[in-house]
Amino acid sequence: MDTLYFAHSGNAVGERHLLRTHLQSVATLAHGKLNASFLRRARGGKCFQQPYFGCREFPAFFEYIDDPLARPAHPVPLDQHIGFMLYDVFDLRKEVIQDNDKPFITLFDAHLRRGVLDVPPFDHAAVRKPEH
Repeated sequence: MDTLYFAHSGNAVGERHLLRTHLQSVATLAHGKLNASFLRRARGGKCFQQPYFGCREFPAFFEYIDDPLARPAHPVPLDQHIGFMLYDVFDLRKEVIQDNDKPFITLFDAHLRRGVLDVPPFDHAAVRKPEH
């Protein structure tokens, strides 16, 4: 299930982002239970961990949108090459991350096109991963 919500960074005045989440359950977890928990928290503006853009120095505050068609996002006239952005510090191919796992830094070459930052899926070739 894809879910849309608006977010804004605490570091930029008036900056707004439309984010799309895709809930993907692990085989051992019930999808319905995860989705219900996510919806309950997101509708109340709460989260298990504070979302952020790239790293925790750029927190994202969000508003859940039940009907995205009722509040369509308008394109922002901004095209910019941002450069390499942190994707994650864990190997997302693993189902379970252990406390003693070494960092697995992944990056992607970020571009804003009409104000939209497209983040590739983790398995995409555009996500740079360390060599083993």
